[in-house]
Amino acid sequence: MTHSLLLYLIAVLTINLLPGPDMLYIMSQSISHGKRLGLAAALGIASGCFVHIFAVSIGLSSLLFKSSLAFTSIKYLGACYLLYLGITSLIKKQPSSFNTINSQSVASWTKTYCQGFLINVLNPKVALFFLAFLPQFVDPVSHHSIGFQMLILGLIFNTSGTIVNTLVAYFFGSIKHWIANNPLVLKIQQKITGAILIGLGLRLASFERT
Repeated sequence: MTHSLLLYLIAVLTINLLPGPDMLYIMSQSISHGKRLGLAAALGIASGCFVHIFAVSIGLSSLLFKSSLAFTSIKYLGACYLLYLGITSLIKKQPSSFNTINSQSVASWTKTYCQGFLINVLNPKVALFFLAFLPQFVDPVSHHSIGFQMLILGLIFNTSGTIVNTLVAYFFGSIKHWIANNPLVLKIQQKITGAILIGLGLRLASFERT
C-alpha cells in the first residue's frame, strides 16, 4: 500500500507540473494583474476540480459519459467559454497606467475566481481523466469503499495541484511589475494567451468520447 501511494504521489506531481489550460489561465492572470488574481484563479480551478472529484467518487461522471446529450452540452459550453476568454484577451485594450491595472485587480477577484472555476468544471476532459486515472490506484481489498478511496485520492491530487498552481501564481505575479513597465511584452503575452485559449476551445469542441 505504501509503495502504491508513493507511486501515486509521484504520478500526481508529474501530471500537475505539466502546463494545461488551467495553468495557462493562472499564468495570464498573474502576469496581467499580479499574485492576488493569480491566486484567485488557482482557488477557482481547485474548486472546479473538487466538483469533478466528488462527481467521480459518487458515480456521476460515469453517467455523464453515458449520456450523449449531457456530454455534448457540457463540452460545447466549455469550448464556448474558452473561446470567449480567448477572443476577449485578443481584443482587450491595454490599461493606460499601472494604477489602472491595480484598480482592476482589486475589483476582479470574484470574477477571476469564477472564471477559473468554470474553465475547470466545464471541461469534460477533466472528468474523463479522473475516471481513467484514479481507479488505477484503488485497493480492491481495502475495507474502505471504492468511492471513498477515489475521493481521498482525488483530494490528494487537488491539493498537490493547488500547491503547484499557487507557486505558479506567485512566480509569475512577481514579474508583474517588470511586465507592467514593458507594455509591448504585456500586449504580446495577452495575444499569445488569447490565441492559445481559442486553440484549446476548438480542441475541446472536437473532443469525442472513446
